[in-house]
Amino acid sequence: MRRSSFVVWALAGFVCGGTGWAFGSLLGSFLPQTVIGASAVGVALGILTRQVRIAVLSGAAAGLTAAVAFLIGGRIATAFAAWPCAALVIGIFAAILLSRRGARIATLVAAPFLGTAGFIVGGAGLFLVGLALNESRIVAEFMGGGSAGFGLFTLGGIRIMGGWLDRMPGTAQ
Repeated sequence: MRRSSFVVWALAGFVCGGTGWAFGSLLGSFLPQTVIGASAVGVALGILTRQVRIAVLSGAAAGLTAAVAFLIGGRIATAFAAWPCAALVIGIFAAILLSRRGARIATLVAAPFLGTAGFIVGGAGLFLVGLALNESRIVAEFMGGGSAGFGLFTLGGIRIMGGWLDRMPGTAQ
């Protein structure tokens, strides 16, 4: 994995998740917003690692996974299942870039948790800002904050954990 700063990765995830969500809102409901938000974070992973193939494949796979999980999850339990599934796919592509087995496994296990935690923190944060400002339009867009938080936690967490474990001596090759 390239040695760029954690701040760059976290900021790129935040901006791509929020921007993808905003562009998805031009197409309508929560499905395109979720798909484009997750795809944008996947593309950001490839751009940050300077690999066009990873950007295209990660973005497409994250978007397709988010769409399928959104539709199936919406029928079974909740459409929010799209976010951890998309994070897992992004984690798979990030694991490809790591050289040590321990770092790959940790990335695969942690990615869905990071994505879910980011979505919850981002959505709750925007919701609370809307409540503090007494502005219902901001409260209504809590899922946009969730998408931005998803990108922030997913890429930032992968960068911290994957990069640290990949450089750590004594882990499995």
